Amino acid sequence: MSKFTYHELYKKLKGLKTINAFPNEFELPRVIDFNSDFWNTAVRAYKHTRADDHERAFMVFFADGELVTTELMRGGKTYVQSKTDVSVVYNSSHKPEYYERVVTVGGKTYSKRLVYYKDAPKIVEVMYLFNVHTHPMSSEGVKQSSTPNSTDGTNTYTFSVTDINSFYNSGAVMTGLITNELWLLFRTKESKMPISNLTDAQLTVEFITRELKYVMFKGRLKGRVVKVE
Repeated sequence: MSKFTYHELYKKLKGLKTINAFPNEFELPRVIDFNSDFWNTAVRAYKHTRADDHERAFMVFFADGELVTTELMRGGKTYVQSKTDVSVVYNSSHKPEYYERVVTVGGKTYSKRLVYYKDAPKIVEVMYLFNVHTHPMSSEGVKQSSTPNSTDGTNTYTFSVTDINSFYNSGAVMTGLITNELWLLFRTKESKMPISNLTDAQLTVEFITRELKYVMFKGRLKGRVVKVE
């Protein structure tokens, strides 16, 4: 498939999570299009990190048929912990034969809507899909190139060894990183456990994709996110 919409991406991730599997590389698209809600959160994370040099993170969940993007979580200058809880409850409402469906994230109301009682599910499904975090531009992440980025004169960095190890150990299919661009990393059936004693300097894009067999995408914020060939 040449392109995934955000809806198609989450359906793919949800399906893989349900059967506890990883995709083949050929199952992934060449381009991924995200919606405005995702990009608005990603841009806010980028701007906050540029302002104070602290990492930010957010998570995406599938919650009873709805894509839920959490609020930003603030970390330190070299780390951020992604942790929150998402729940869905059906409460009685003022309208006969209708429930009030309430989604909460981190104890705060995320959304509310009325649902006809016959349409209420017997089992409420909440599933973590992926997380995205930022790296400050001053952090010693992995250099893609020693050539300054053409837009703002800064070097481009991507995933660190810590990022790769955490991602592999999480068992997730996908993770994201925001530097001055959006990077996505997919674990496939062929992906390898990171080599012990690997340094950030060794962890180039080519090494991640060719040696460790992960699939990477990148794109400008609010732009096209394209597979790294």
